[in-house]
Amino acid sequence: MINPKSINDREKLNILKVKLKYFFRRTSLRGKDAQSAGDQILDNHIYISKDFPVHHIHNIDDMWKLSAQNLNTYKSYLYGLQPIGYLNNAFEYTKNKKYLLKGIEIMISWLNTGELNKYDSLVWYEFSVSNRVITLIELLQHCLQAGLTLPQHAKIKVIDSLINYANFLSNDSNYVNNNHGVIQDRALLEISCLFAGHDFSQNWQNKALQRLSKQFRKAFNEESINVENSPFYHKYNIDLFSQSSHFLEYNGIIAKNLLREEFRIKIKKAINAHQEMLKPDQSLPLIGDTEVQKFPAKYKNKSIVYPNTGLVFFKNDRCYISLKSGYTNLSHKHFDDLSFTVFYDNKDILIDCGKYNYVPNDKFRNYLKSVLAHNTISLNQSNYPLNNPAKTGIHEYKLQTEFEYVIMYNYLYNKIKLVRYFIYIKPNLIIIIDKANNSAKQINLFNQSFNINGDFSVADLSEYRTLFTAKNSNHQVTIIQNIPVRNYQFFYNDKKNVRGLASEKFGELKPANHLSFINETGKHGEMVFLTSILFTSNNNDEIIDHTITKIDNNTLKISCKYNHKSDSVYTWNALSNNKIVKSR
Repeated sequence: MINPKSINDREKLNILKVKLKYFFRRTSLRGKDAQSAGDQILDNHIYISKDFPVHHIHNIDDMWKLSAQNLNTYKSYLYGLQPIGYLNNAFEYTKNKKYLLKGIEIMISWLNTGELNKYDSLVWYEFSVSNRVITLIELLQHCLQAGLTLPQHAKIKVIDSLINYANFLSNDSNYVNNNHGVIQDRALLEISCLFAGHDFSQNWQNKALQRLSKQFRKAFNEESINVENSPFYHKYNIDLFSQSSHFLEYNGIIAKNLLREEFRIKIKKAINAHQEMLKPDQSLPLIGDTEVQKFPAKYKNKSIVYPNTGLVFFKNDRCYISLKSGYTNLSHKHFDDLSFTVFYDNKDILIDCGKYNYVPNDKFRNYLKSVLAHNTISLNQSNYPLNNPAKTGIHEYKLQTEFEYVIMYNYLYNKIKLVRYFIYIKPNLIIIIDKANNSAKQINLFNQSFNINGDFSVADLSEYRTLFTAKNSNHQVTIIQNIPVRNYQFFYNDKKNVRGLASEKFGELKPANHLSFINETGKHGEMVFLTSILFTSNNNDEIIDHTITKIDNNTLKISCKYNHKSDSVYTWNALSNNKIVKSR
C-alpha cells in the first residue's frame, strides 16, 4: 500500500510529463460519430453509450447523480468516466482542444465530488476503477500531446488518485479471474509506466504481468477458444490480449508469456476461430452473453467442430447452424447445452434469444439465460445445476458432403441423462432424436423448446405439426413431431408469462415465437422426441417434403423429396459405425 503523501509534489508533477509510446483506449468511436458524441457532452448532454438514454444536466457535478434502467451497468460506465472517453475520441478526430478542456472539467468534478461518494460500492468496483484509470491516462496523454496544462490543484489530485487506484488494483482481494481482471492488469501496467523509476512501480508492473500471463494461459483452451461461453467475449478477449501485447512491446516492457511466438500463434488461431463463428451476415450467433454486431471478415462456408469446447458449426453457402454442449467456467454462461441456431438464405430461423442485460435478478435476464430461451431439451422446464463440466459435451460427429450429424449429451440433471442426436441433411432438413433416460423413482416431464425468429407468424399449430411463415420473405419453417407428444405450449411476445422474447441489443426486448413440446417418462423409463424441422425459401434444390419411417428402436429411414432433383433416401442407425448412409 503506497501512501500518496510519500511522494513529494515535484515528483508528482514530473509524472504528468511521462509520455507513453502506446496507451489503451476505453472507447473507440471514430469520425463523425466521435465528434457527435463529443459535441453532446460539450453541451452537458451526457452520453454514456448507445444502450442508454442521453441525460441533460445544468451543473457538471450533477453527472454523478444520474441513473438509468440497468442501473449497475450504467453507473459502472459512468464511474469509469466513459464520457471522457468519447471526448478523447472527438479530440483524436478533430484535434480541437475544447474536447480535452471538457474532459478536464469532468475529471476535476469527479475528483472533487464523485469519488467522495462512500455509499456507492460501484465507485470502487473493479470494472469502474480499471476503466477510470485507462480513460484518465488517455486524457492526460492527449493533454501532454496538445500542450494543455492542468490546473495546479488538479495535477496533484489526479496523481494521488492514480496511486490510490493502483493500490486497489494491485490488491489480489479485488481481483477477478476473467476479462475484468485483464482490464485491471492493463490499468495497473499503465500506472506503473507513469511512475517508472519508483521502486513500488516495479512491484505494480510485476504483479500485473504475473496475473496477465496467468490469465492468458487460462483464457483460451487447447482449441484456442475463449472459455467465457460467448462468441462476443471470445473476440473481446482477443482484443484485450492483443492490445496488451502491443502496449508491452511499444513501451519496452519484457513479458515472456505475452511477447513470445507461442502467444502470437495462439492469438492467430483464436482470430481464425472467431472468423469460423461468423454467420453469412457477418454477425455472431447469440450464444451466451452475445448481442448482434457485424464484423469485417469473410464468411467461411466449411463446417467445423471444436469437440473439446463443445461447439459445432455446420456451414455451407446457404445454411449456417451452430450447436453448443459444453463449458469450462461459468462466465457469461447460459443454460444452453444441447442447443442450436439456424440461419438460412440470409435469414435467422431458429434463434438463441440473447442476453438483455447483466442484472442478476431481472426477470427478463433470467428468462433469456434459461433453458426455455434456447432450442434444447429440459426437465420440468427447469434449469440444471452447473456443477460439473464433465457431464456435458459431444459424444461423436461426422461431416459429409450431403449430410452431417453430431451426438451431444447433458447429464447435469440429477438421475437424468439427456442425449441429442442432431442430423442435418443438406441443404434444409434437420432430424432431432432427443432421448431422456430417467433413473429417478418418479414420473418426470420433459420439455423440448424451440425459439423462432419473431419475424415469423404461426400459420398452423398443433402437437403434431406447426408451420411458421416469414412476414417479409418466402421463408417457411415446419416443425413435425414424428412420435406423439403429451402436450404443447406456444407464446409470442408474452411479457406477463415471460415467454416468446428475445434481445439482440443490450437493454432491448423484441418479440419471438416460443414453442414447447412436452413428454413424460415413467419411473426408471426412457422418453424420446423424434422431431423434424424443414425450413424453405422457395429456392432451387431444396427439400420440399420428407417422411420418416421407424425400422426398429435404433434405425430410421428418411426419404427426402426435392423440387429440382431426384429424391433421396437416408438410413440412420444409432448402433452402426456409419450411423447415416445414403441408400438412394
